[in-house]
Amino acid sequence: MPYFSQNQIFLPKKIAELIEKAQMEMVQIANLFTYTVDLPANPDTLKWIEITERFNNDVRQALSGLEGEIRVALGDKG
Repeated sequence: MPYFSQNQIFLPKKIAELIEKAQMEMVQIANLFTYTVDLPANPDTLKWIEITERFNNDVRQALSGLEGEIRVALGDKG
């Protein structure tokens, strides 16, 4: 995310923090998938389901919070 790192100064602090949080969540989930499902000869299917649920919950929540903050920053009062 070099573009973000170089330009985050132009974003409100809360939005920059939420972007970093969402990015960290996605990296953690991708790494977990790689090492427990993708690389092993016998993938852990239960872990795969757990990872999918985590992605659907944690990442969606992070992105939803980010979307809300961006809307507020743009003047949306709804």
